[in-house]
Amino acid sequence: MTDLWGFLLQTMEASWAALFLLIIKRLLSDKLSPRWQYGIWSLFFLRLLVPAGVTGRYLLTSPVVALQTLRESAESALSSRFCTAAAPVNVSFGLPRITGRPGSITDWLFVIYLAGVVFCIGRYFFSYLCLRLLLRGGRPVPPKLQAQLDAVCSRYHLKPCRAVMPTEEIDDKILLHELLHRRSMDALQSILWSFFRSVHWCNPFLQYVFNRIGNDMESLCDQRILERLEGEERRRYGKILLDMTNDRYPRAPGTTSLSNGGRNIRKRIEAITRF
Repeated sequence: MTDLWGFLLQTMEASWAALFLLIIKRLLSDKLSPRWQYGIWSLFFLRLLVPAGVTGRYLLTSPVVALQTLRESAESALSSRFCTAAAPVNVSFGLPRITGRPGSITDWLFVIYLAGVVFCIGRYFFSYLCLRLLLRGGRPVPPKLQAQLDAVCSRYHLKPCRAVMPTEEIDDKILLHELLHRRSMDALQSILWSFFRSVHWCNPFLQYVFNRIGNDMESLCDQRILERLEGEERRRYGKILLDMTNDRYPRAPGTTSLSNGGRNIRKRIEAITRF
C-alpha cells in the first residue's frame, strides 16, 4: 500500500471478509466445534495477505465503485504525489510505505496512518522484547515444580521445556493448557495477528475481529485439553476457568493466557458444554 485509498480498499475488503465469516460462525455456532471456529479464520488470514483486487475481483463491487468515485472527486482538486485522480485504486504487495514527499491532505493522512502502524508495531516489539528479557533473566522453577511439569509432559506425550513460573502450587491442567499452546505454536500465531492488528490499527471493526480470533484460539486450546481429560478432571478444568472470570486478560504479542476476561470465559464454557 502506497497511498490512503489503497489502504481504504484493503481494509474495506478485509472487513467484508471478516463480516462474512462472523455471519457463518454465528449461523453455525451450534454445529462448528472450537477447532473449526478458529480454523475458519485461516480464510481471513489469506484475505489479509493478498492485496485487494489482485485477481481483478472483489467481494462486493458497489463499495469499490463508490470508493473509486470518491477518490476521483477528491483527488481532482488536490495535488497529491502518492496517487492521481485518473488511476484506479490499487493495492500493491509489501508493507505500507511512503514513495515520496506528501503534497496534499490525503498524502498527509496516509503519513499519519503509516506513523500509527510504526507506533503499534514498535509498541508490540518493545513488549515482546521486555518479555524475552524477563524470561531470560527469570530464575528456574523449584525442583518440585519442574518435576511436576516433566510429569505432565510425559503423561500427555508433550515435549519438555524450560519453565519460569511462580513458586506457588499450580494445577496440572493449567500446565497442560500452556504446553498445548506451545506445541501448536500459538505464540507465533499471536505475533502474526498482532502484526495485522497494527496494519489495521484505525479500523475498529477489525480490532474487534482480532479480539475474537484470540478468544477462538483459547477455545480451541480448551478443546484440546478436554480431548485429553476424562470425567471429573473435565469438570475441574471448567471450575478453573470459572475461578478466572474476574482476571484481567494480559494481551501481549508472543504470549497466550488461560484467562481472557470474564465475558470471553463464559463463551468458552458454553462451547465446552456444547461440544
